[in-house]
Amino acid sequence: MKLATPNRVVIGAIGVVLLCVFVLAVNLKSRRRSPVPAQVDADSHRAHLGPAVAPARAHSGAAASSGSVESEPAVLTPLQRAQRQAADRQHHLAALFYDPDAPDSPTARSRVAKAINAKYKDRMEVFEVPVTEAAHQATVQRLAIFKTPLVLMFAPSGAITHHFREFDDVNAELAKAVLSPKTEEVLAGLQERKVVFIHVRQSQGGPMYEGNRAELAGLADILSTSVHVVHVRADAPKEQHLLREVVKLDPAKEAPVTVVVAKSGAVVEKIPGKLSRELLLNAFRKVLVYRSGCGGSGSGPGGGTCQ
Repeated sequence: MKLATPNRVVIGAIGVVLLCVFVLAVNLKSRRRSPVPAQVDADSHRAHLGPAVAPARAHSGAAASSGSVESEPAVLTPLQRAQRQAADRQHHLAALFYDPDAPDSPTARSRVAKAINAKYKDRMEVFEVPVTEAAHQATVQRLAIFKTPLVLMFAPSGAITHHFREFDDVNAELAKAVLSPKTEEVLAGLQERKVVFIHVRQSQGGPMYEGNRAELAGLADILSTSVHVVHVRADAPKEQHLLREVVKLDPAKEAPVTVVVAKSGAVVEKIPGKLSRELLLNAFRKVLVYRSGCGGSGSGPGGGTCQ
């Protein structure tokens, strides 16, 4: 029996279909990529936002602030569990990384705990991380801990606000590790490699504030992996350094205003008054051309440094 020879037209049609499927798969894959690929070392924020040193925020599993969405790890490490418990109590956490075989380690760790309890007993907790134990290897690798002793200070927001290379430095410089609550929220967003929208509202709030809040929430839903939203009252006493020195505002005159901070820490845009989806998306697009961290006035948490 003689088999029929496939028609050339049919073979060509099959080839076109396969090509279309391939192109569609490539396009779908490219759409899943982050719209802002720039990465910023948190050291670039040290001069203005405080002495943060971690290359990225260590995930605490704590509830994210408005506009911040994080994936939940399948299994929490001991440090992550300690961070979550401290955050639930709105406490800072001092993580002490040490080598159990170091001769002075127990005495030095005891001095750190006493210094913290003396100054911040109701606001700060201590968690010890023996770096050679198997239970902590995931943490050591994730945070790239190559040398001990080391103390990392975590805010309730999950941001790393300070580090100490020696245990004995903690007592003298402990105050540097505690920043204002909203500053710590901004720092957490930057350490997550996100664009931060700081909405500065007037003390009385009102319909415009509610509308702006809704617009920002919508933006955070659309760009959940790229945007972090922080709301600040213009008259908040603890946040005046953030508003006046970091983002260079006169809150009494300029509020309500939304300040857009790029991943590099530079202030890219200030949007006065009422917000709209179009204004917010245009501001986010402006960050795309700012991803190198170069240009502009150089104001803001990152000082406009080039990455």
